[in-house]
Amino acid sequence: MKEPETFKQVTFDTLESSIGNETGITWANIYLSYIENPKKLNLDDLANSLKRYFFNLKKTEDNIDDIFVTSVIFMECSNDEVVAECYRKIEWLLNNTHFHDSSLINIMPELDFHHIQYPRYKKFIEMRRNIDGEF
Repeated sequence: MKEPETFKQVTFDTLESSIGNETGITWANIYLSYIENPKKLNLDDLANSLKRYFFNLKKTEDNIDDIFVTSVIFMECSNDEVVAECYRKIEWLLNNTHFHDSSLINIMPELDFHHIQYPRYKKFIEMRRNIDGEF
């Protein structure tokens, strides 16, 4: 982020976890880096820098986990456009893949362990429970 020249190698394809790139920047690594260093990585800067890639992230069965974990952390940024896209991506996962409502809570212990705040995500889960009942 502080070294823009590092991102010259980043493309839509190189962010896919199966491909990667020389700098090791993938969706999975972005998530891991953020939860391990939330004070070092500014979530708003991260989401805004990667917004274009995130909005055009290929939605396939192969990258369900990447879509999900990135959406969960980006959901907490202050960019309303990015937040709305996070909701859309998670809804897509639930409606078009083998991702289930019960999977929504599986990430919470990891976020709690790393002291990551996720109020919007909690609210999203509560809304799903109210609509769909217990899961």
